Amino acid sequence: MKKLSFLFGFLILLVSCQQEKQPQFTSMFNGKDLSGWDTYLTAPYDTLQKLGLNYGDPFPDSIVFGVNNDPLAVFTVVEKDGEPAIRISGQVFGCIASQKEYGNYHFHLQFKWGEKKWAPRTEAPRDCGLLYHSGGPFGVGSSTWMRSLECQIQERDCGDFYPVGAAYTDIPALPNNENRFYTYKVGAPLVTFGGDLWRCQRDKDWESLPGKWTSIDLYTVGDTSIHVVNGHKNMVLFHNRQVVDGKEIPATKGKIQIQSEGAEVFVRDMKITPITHLPKALLNQK
Repeated sequence: MKKLSFLFGFLILLVSCQQEKQPQFTSMFNGKDLSGWDTYLTAPYDTLQKLGLNYGDPFPDSIVFGVNNDPLAVFTVVEKDGEPAIRISGQVFGCIASQKEYGNYHFHLQFKWGEKKWAPRTEAPRDCGLLYHSGGPFGVGSSTWMRSLECQIQERDCGDFYPVGAAYTDIPALPNNENRFYTYKVGAPLVTFGGDLWRCQRDKDWESLPGKWTSIDLYTVGDTSIHVVNGHKNMVLFHNRQVVDGKEIPATKGKIQIQSEGAEVFVRDMKITPITHLPKALLNQK
């Protein structure tokens, strides 16, 4: 009986320790409103066209909606598939941006594409993006977003890397014979992305089928980050850095932006937890 009691107690202790090791996430979406986030919007496409402008061109301040001014309800909280979600209409280029800065964390969200698409991207793949280590003013990246590194959220291209503004990183990658870009490859030589080399493609497409939710996980510790789609690593970025006041410095923390970029998308289950190291299982995953 004593042996059984000891074994039972040991099992309880073991289970308790395993439970303590589970990450304790903090929700970044309360399901009711955009508390904890700011919105930023440029201008409707038809307004730009009347001035002979396009997204990415410098905008006069007089036409930009700016911070926390959303007259077209680009960002709203709705119920989707029985749960609260943030609907991003995509009608105007912009973003929601966390009011706090974060470093050394695991961030998670789920997204699902809507039906609506807006000019000038009515014929292009649906597009969004998770921008991290964001800093500086809005409007630096493509005249819209804060300087940052992007984990791409785009139809069949989830997990790609884009530099937004003066951001740089080193990624093991090889030239893609099908286009002018590079593709992430475990064990390949490090290639510096940023400036003229502005895209690194993920190695495999792990996005869910149309009509299904897709999970995006971002792990970042120090100046290294990992993009994960539906539990599959599809890119590791080393030596993340940004140019601030003319000096190149490590990119290790900043705000989080979720883009509005011409397509309706629903986002839910946004949460974050601090971490001290990158998961070995992901680093070793082929």
